Amino acid sequence: MKLGIYLELVLCCTEYMLQKLGMEAATVPELCYSLYKTYGTTMAGLRVQFNLINLSINCMRTLFFMQKDDY
Repeated sequence: MKLGIYLELVLCCTEYMLQKLGMEAATVPELCYSLYKTYGTTMAGLRVQFNLINLSINCMRTLFFMQKDDY
């Protein structure tokens, strides 16, 4: 996985947690680590814990356009 795509995915999840879920910035890294450890990825953990479908759609759309620009 390219570093740029990974970083964009992390930013997408973080922004979603801050803006849509109203979490405090100080709690996001700890929650990301906990979700990653429990579910294998932060995104999978967010989908399970908060029943989020929109998160995957938004992040995958962002990644699609990033990959398209690489070619």
